Amino acid sequence: MRKEFRKLKKIKKKQSFLKNRFFLFGVAVAVCAELLLYGIVLLPFIQIQEVRIKGNESVSENNINSVVLDRLWGKFLFFPTASILLVDTLGIRNALLEAIPELESVNIQRKFPNILTVVVRERGVVALFCQKLHCVAIDNEGVAFKEAEPSPESIVIYGQGQSLNLREAVVKKDVLYVILEFAREAEHRSLFMQGESSFEIVSETQIHARTKEGWSVYFTNTEDLSWQITKLQTVLENKIPPEKRRRLEYIDVRFGDQAYFKYR
Repeated sequence: MRKEFRKLKKIKKKQSFLKNRFFLFGVAVAVCAELLLYGIVLLPFIQIQEVRIKGNESVSENNINSVVLDRLWGKFLFFPTASILLVDTLGIRNALLEAIPELESVNIQRKFPNILTVVVRERGVVALFCQKLHCVAIDNEGVAFKEAEPSPESIVIYGQGQSLNLREAVVKKDVLYVILEFAREAEHRSLFMQGESSFEIVSETQIHARTKEGWSVYFTNTEDLSWQITKLQTVLENKIPPEKRRRLEYIDVRFGDQAYFKYR
């Protein structure tokens, strides 16, 4: 009985986990997977060899390409790589939008095994916003995105006090919409003999259209624009003969059913 009791008391020596075949197998699999991953990421034929730029018109391809190339290469652990699998498309997109204000949107596509396609859309110039002799081009959101020089075909808007910082809205969207609609209707209805005008934002609710004939139209973005233009047309056709326009100072169409005008 004593011998049997002693045998039961014996404790088997535990086997070291380093000699456990399942553990060793797991380590081997992990090492092989890591080596395989290194091999795939660093394979020469999936390193980006070409960057294709699409959609640009006024922005040069070289400007876009230089920003892309600055962000193309990275590191996989200690190894430099431009693998198409690891390229930071979001980082490149954000870098392009930050570096080139003329770009409205950027879409980056991978084309395996080694081509990166960058599709851009540029902001469209709808008007120029000026302070004295300094002008910037603005898009349909009122955002300034590049320096610009006035031209005969430009819609020019003047303002006081606003910053002219690129990437910032320098004209409120609703005010810009009213100005563009006024310009379009004035041209469509041939309201001005010389066909051109500029605009001045006097306050949040008052806008002046300054005609090439030397007189102004006072209108507002808080009332129905179509009705204001109708009143303007009626006054010009029925109350102010063409030969008297050179003496005209302004026509005010902001209030109710009336249009007021003043000669110099």
